[in-house]
Amino acid sequence: TVTETGTGGADSVTYSPDGGTPSDPPTVEITSDGQEVTVTVTNTFIEVLGDITDRDTDTDTDVTTTEEGGTLAFTGAELLILALMALGLLVTGAPLLLLTRRRDE
Repeated sequence: TVTETGTGGADSVTYSPDGGTPSDPPTVEITSDGQEVTVTVTNTFIEVLGDITDRDTDTDTDVTTTEEGGTLAFTGAELLILALMALGLLVTGAPLLLLTRRRDE
């Protein structure tokens, strides 16, 4: 009888040839020295997708889906926020530059 020591957390295990049904391990008989028997053991893992957030630009809501092929989670910021942050850095940086630069006298 062919047995597998562990499934590694597989959702299903199938054997080919099988022992009656694909999930039953086969019993093989080796009748001569050097005879080879091939048994294929297939472990099947069902992929579980995490929540995928799709930012809907038409509304103010985010859509979460677990469908395969969905989009990646929105991790950026709105363009307006980025522009305001850049402007704020310029507004605070310019006076600091003027205060700290050396004066030739």
